[in-house]
Amino acid sequence: MEKYKVCPNCGEHNNPIFIECTNCGTDLMSVKVVDETTENIIYKPMTETEMIKICECGAENPPAARKCSACNEDISDILPTPKAECCCKKYVLCEISGAYTYDIPQNAEIILGRENILKEYISDKSYVSRSHAKILSEDGNLYITNLSGTNFTYVNNEKISNDTPTLLKSNDEIGLGGCVINSNRQDLAVYLVVREMYIARILYPIEVLGPGKRIGIWFCGCSHRCKGCSNPELWQQHEKYKISVDAVCELIHQISDANPVDGFTITGGDPMEQSSELSVLLQKIKAISDDILVYTGFEIEELTTKQLENISVLIDGKYKEELNNNSLLRGSFNQRIHILEEKQRVKYENYLSTESNKIQNFTTNDGVVSVGIHKPDFMN
Repeated sequence: MEKYKVCPNCGEHNNPIFIECTNCGTDLMSVKVVDETTENIIYKPMTETEMIKICECGAENPPAARKCSACNEDISDILPTPKAECCCKKYVLCEISGAYTYDIPQNAEIILGRENILKEYISDKSYVSRSHAKILSEDGNLYITNLSGTNFTYVNNEKISNDTPTLLKSNDEIGLGGCVINSNRQDLAVYLVVREMYIARILYPIEVLGPGKRIGIWFCGCSHRCKGCSNPELWQQHEKYKISVDAVCELIHQISDANPVDGFTITGGDPMEQSSELSVLLQKIKAISDDILVYTGFEIEELTTKQLENISVLIDGKYKEELNNNSLLRGSFNQRIHILEEKQRVKYENYLSTESNKIQNFTTNDGVVSVGIHKPDFMN
């Protein structure tokens, strides 16, 4: 099979002995020799997006750096990843039980109430005024102001001012017309949660990360930043991956309406770093398949009962490159497989005893994505 060097600037295929690109003159001294099989997995032409290396300590470094500028650790084996875009955040309002959501437009002002935004859901909630509260989205921040003279607005169970906008953050709870009393919410009030969710890709059929033909969902954002991670491009929450729960569910239903779905595999990034959003999503997709496998770098002892709801199988623990023995479903053998729903036990025990590791490659908008449990040197 023919081997060549792919120019990281223009994508030109060059003779493997060349030290400069014949098309644009870019230095090829550090560019690896590839063939048709490995090209799309490893290389994509550079865009105007700034590339950086992110050390395990969290520091950002130039893409050619060999040592971290902050901690002096060796980062020569860390792959460069696009720097997160500095864009305004998008927020989603989610009814406390997940019954409905509303995507808040950027740099906009909206009115919540029985005769305004969400009126189709809350028209029968008599504790909510016709124009109850104003939400302002401005320069990536979110503010709320009470407009009702009779029915108050609460943020995290604290009554807010009618005059001064209150800054909202992800996971803040808004009460329209009612607070929480003795852990009980009032039936005639409305309770909303501010959500942010980042999902990088949804792929089907995934046949290498669990039994059958599955829908794979990759969350974006991970603070673990394990050495040798196969998805370092998903460590940061890029604005282009911001999406609402409803939009994700719509995509999933488009797949499931036309294809058999034997289960879901949810990975990342780390889904548990968006555990509230994950919980809402799991409630909605459980009806499609009750086989839901979730990967996380946290250990099960660090998670709450609430975070584990609706998860059939959990694979926990950080990836440790030196412990990668090509185990089925596990990136490294320190990770544990927890079968949380007994009805899935036989299915997974059969899968683990009869299957072997395989790799699937998918063409996506971000290039070719290689899916599966990879050996430590798969990028070499």
